[in-house]
Amino acid sequence: MPDDLPAVVKWGKQRFTGVRLRGGMPVAELKRALQALSGVPPERQKLCPGAWKGALPDSGVLGEVLALKPGQTALTIMLVGAADEAPAAPAEPTTFTEDLTPAEAEAAGAAAEAAAMAAAEGMITALPSERAESVGAPMSSLPVKYSFLVHGLAQDQIEESLRRRRGSQGGALLDVCAMTLGHELGKAYVNAIATLADGTLASGLDNGRIALWRHGRRVKEAVHASPSALLGGRPEPVTCLVALPRGCSRGADLASGSEGSVRLWAAGECVGTIVAPPGTAPACMAALPAAAAGAGPSSGPCLAVAFHQARPFDPAAFRLVPQGEEQRRRRAEALAAQAAQAAAFERVAASVTVASLRAESPGAVQPSVSVLGLAGGAARVTAFGCLPR
Repeated sequence: MPDDLPAVVKWGKQRFTGVRLRGGMPVAELKRALQALSGVPPERQKLCPGAWKGALPDSGVLGEVLALKPGQTALTIMLVGAADEAPAAPAEPTTFTEDLTPAEAEAAGAAAEAAAMAAAEGMITALPSERAESVGAPMSSLPVKYSFLVHGLAQDQIEESLRRRRGSQGGALLDVCAMTLGHELGKAYVNAIATLADGTLASGLDNGRIALWRHGRRVKEAVHASPSALLGGRPEPVTCLVALPRGCSRGADLASGSEGSVRLWAAGECVGTIVAPPGTAPACMAALPAAAAGAGPSSGPCLAVAFHQARPFDPAAFRLVPQGEEQRRRRAEALAAQAAQAAAFERVAASVTVASLRAESPGAVQPSVSVLGLAGGAARVTAFGCLPR
């Protein structure tokens, strides 16, 4: 075998000649020679097997048996590597979501939401904060499906519409359906909505469920369990919702009304219950300062509720003609009981129930309740609100 053999180095589209290989040649020496030809540093060189078998370690040597095949004039070496300067390492290490603790992930999400809301033209908390591009031409009417429960216009399109209408319509989307939250063809209708102090949107359905929406996601779903549901029946419809001010007992931020009760919620968890008069359901509610109910200013916020008869009397209850004196007596008693019950419903409908929601000791669950009757008592309370002071 000759002392050395000619070799051809292929590096991309370039070919280098003049390289000589010999048995027992150190790999480091070969890589230094290849660096002089190509400019690829030794630590970034990868020599593909050709004249030898297997990988070449930097501290190794070439095999003693190197020979040309019949008809071959030079050995072939394939060089892989970049001669460009290696990119600089990032100043801060990359952190992946999977490596974050739950507390760190929550803090990162809150920071991202705050940055998105600060940079948005007209951020609506219930709508997604991420920029979702619509499929098709810019500003087209094609919807974006953010998730299984949320679809609507892209956030950029909503912001552009707000920007253009700011001068003429005060920035309101008066005739545009910007977003649909929930099952568009669901089995339940939305009876009431409310916006909490932090911008979360709450919706009450006629199947007794309450959904909380924030940044295009349903963050919580709860059930307003009515007395009939506790006994195995289905939940009654949610008739009204009202957002509560800060400082309420147990951190309550939402009140929901359904047949038989008013429930107080904090972050989607029930923290208190106001029992309704028998056979009634809340017709309207309003959060108001304690001074509006005649209490001292230090008592904290209050909740005013007007109750109405939940179910009408059965019009066919007395359709049969009584036969005999005993049946006539029972009918007279039933009519008297129904009249007394109707009078009780009228008294309830002509009054407002005010519950104090001040922060109390951790053991207090039921809010203190007082009833305010209207003068005369002949009119029903159908709606009310709290005027700003």
